[in-house]
Amino acid sequence: MIFMCGKIRPWANEVETQWEAFLPSTESTPNYCPKNDQIARHWINKLYSSTAIRLYSACRQLIRVGSDGDGGKLVCTDNINKENCVIYSLGSRLDFSFEIASIKELGCELHTFDCTVGEVKGSDIPDGVHFYPWCVGGKSERKVISSDLGHTGEMGQYYPIHEIMRKLGHERIDILKMDIERHELAVIRNLKRRSAPSQVVFETHLHNAYGLWNRPMTHKEWDNMWKKLAKLGYRIFSFETTPTGLCCSEWSIKM
Repeated sequence: MIFMCGKIRPWANEVETQWEAFLPSTESTPNYCPKNDQIARHWINKLYSSTAIRLYSACRQLIRVGSDGDGGKLVCTDNINKENCVIYSLGSRLDFSFEIASIKELGCELHTFDCTVGEVKGSDIPDGVHFYPWCVGGKSERKVISSDLGHTGEMGQYYPIHEIMRKLGHERIDILKMDIERHELAVIRNLKRRSAPSQVVFETHLHNAYGLWNRPMTHKEWDNMWKKLAKLGYRIFSFETTPTGLCCSEWSIKM
């Protein structure tokens, strides 16, 4: 179900005081999320809708790129110059459905980055997709990766977005897509105004994604993420819950 931001009524600002009750910092169970009952759904919907209303922006032309389920993203085409656009896609898990749909629907130049999938054969990469075995981080470094594909503990190459843009000769990114299991926090934290994409479509994860974090997301992390995005000039034009459960949601934002 898609929730259009302009049609949600405001909620009382009580999310922060209840955060620890629903997402306790002592809970280390992999993928922990509050029990899917009426009370939990009400609280999480308040969290999502209050964020969406506070940073709402309109979009005249909204399309879905990719599947209706997990993996598809809502994109605003108001200012997309089709056939002359650049998309960076972070976190493929070797599922290129978003990339294929982007090329078909928008004609964009497509670059995918993922250092967590092991060795990738050229035959596994669809035509028109440029794949790089890198991850995006705060600085250039090699560090241990976390992966749900059996590569946890291996070393991965990380670069900040602005350095990748320099390497690839890009002056702008029209759309940044992220499905990276809470690593989106680090990417957003390190975005710089000069290299900030015009649009970001991404999934957030309140839960302890695959047990990688040993706890759910904190209110401070959630709040700081949106403060940073607002400071860069981003506003939310759409969000939706995902089929995977309460603790995952899809966000579409633009400058």
